[in-house]
Amino acid sequence: MNELDSIEGLLKNYLKRTKLDYGTNNVSYNYILSRSLKLLSKDGSYQKLSNVTPTICSTYPTTIFIPNIIQKPITEFQELIKRSKKTRVRSRFPVGVLQVNNKHVLRSSAVRLSSTDESLQSERQLLKSYSVSHIIDFMLQPLWDHSKFQKRNKHKTSPNPKKEIFLKFKKEKEKEKEKEKEKEKEKEKEKEKEKEKEKEKEKEKEKEKEKEKEKEKEKEKEKEKEKEKDPQKQQNKEKNGIQNTTFKEQEFSDQDFEQEESLQIKTIEELNEIKGKKPISISESHPYFTRYYNHYKILNMPFDCLGTLTFFKSMGNDFQNYQCEIPSNEFFHKPSTDLTRFFDSNSPQCYRLPFVELLKIYFKEFLQMLSQKETTGILIHCIAGWDRTPLFISLLRLSLWADGVIHQSLKPEQLIYLTVAYDWLLFHHDFAGKAREGIQVLYFTFWFLQFLSNQNFSLNNTPSKIRKQKLNQLINLFQNSYFQSIQRVKK
Repeated sequence: MNELDSIEGLLKNYLKRTKLDYGTNNVSYNYILSRSLKLLSKDGSYQKLSNVTPTICSTYPTTIFIPNIIQKPITEFQELIKRSKKTRVRSRFPVGVLQVNNKHVLRSSAVRLSSTDESLQSERQLLKSYSVSHIIDFMLQPLWDHSKFQKRNKHKTSPNPKKEIFLKFKKEKEKEKEKEKEKEKEKEKEKEKEKEKEKEKEKEKEKEKEKEKEKEKEKEKEKEKEKEKDPQKQQNKEKNGIQNTTFKEQEFSDQDFEQEESLQIKTIEELNEIKGKKPISISESHPYFTRYYNHYKILNMPFDCLGTLTFFKSMGNDFQNYQCEIPSNEFFHKPSTDLTRFFDSNSPQCYRLPFVELLKIYFKEFLQMLSQKETTGILIHCIAGWDRTPLFISLLRLSLWADGVIHQSLKPEQLIYLTVAYDWLLFHHDFAGKAREGIQVLYFTFWFLQFLSNQNFSLNNTPSKIRKQKLNQLINLFQNSYFQSIQRVKK
């Protein structure tokens, strides 16, 4: 049996790397990809989309399995992707990953707000890489009580790498702040000198302005005379100017529309970051794009997952009581669940509720979309599409398996393998990088399954006992494999 057949081997393979290793020449990558595609093809018919010659998206698998939902031949669809991929961040175009009855769930990144991706890069990408031992030690810091590993960690006298990493980042930030202050002081001095020069120039220009004003008045009089003579010519000039400014924008959006229509997408769910008490418009709901995406049902869901999960590792099971804030303005999508009981009297523009409760509310929203009879596509995305997006994709896949709706021929071990490999790693989730930052999104995903055991989170009203039994089986298998892989890498 190949080591990569097991979940422990899969996690171990990627824990050894500070950066994910992709490519057709990588043996382990190709093996994991082929195994994932075999598991996918057991329950459903898919079409293969080559991502090698040429590479359409460098952060997607080299072979992509797409459910049979495309209304065009695969060759035409591939050409359409090549034309429209630039409309989305890092060229991560919409890809179907789940098919439930007459519904299909797709994933992608956000629509680009600029011609470059530099403006969308987060501060976390500036973190420096550390050794493998630092990464593993950092991940082994207290998650929650596990009797298997308490004895090994009791007599550990080595310094806490979490503090060391934090202090290094803190010193670097302090140095950057000092440099910025010095630059600001220099800029202020230069501004003062420029102001003095400007004052002298203003006096000289005042006389010139008076002369220019007189000339402008004469020109305006001439224009008014021309308008009275030929008003139609002036109107045509204005219309032509408007058409020229909007042509590129319309061409940009039409390429994305054509692809989304071929995938039957009618609902777009944005997982939006929060800055302060306001959501950041990241994609189709941005005022710049509303005129183009007004015929879609867009659900803007503020979801500050990465910032919140920094507290998950230290709090452990107590994290279920961690409170978060979400804005209550009109821009925010109001779910069907009544949020008035979470209204914060101290912050009238916010709802304050447990983060776990917020995630449960959003999950119900997804289930309601899937329960509709209409045949449609549901597109889920965050900004880059490789952290918050796979969280919801995995929760849907695992929960629907517990309902007996999808992947009925897969065993629990096979389902976990497929989820970790295809939903996360092959779509470029930086497992080790997020661990360095103290953000364990993958582990949190399986930990959260315990809150979805109730029948209310079932698509076909599967009894709570059956769901709880199946989901607990997935949780225990993953957690055991997770900690064993960490111990194996550390040795």
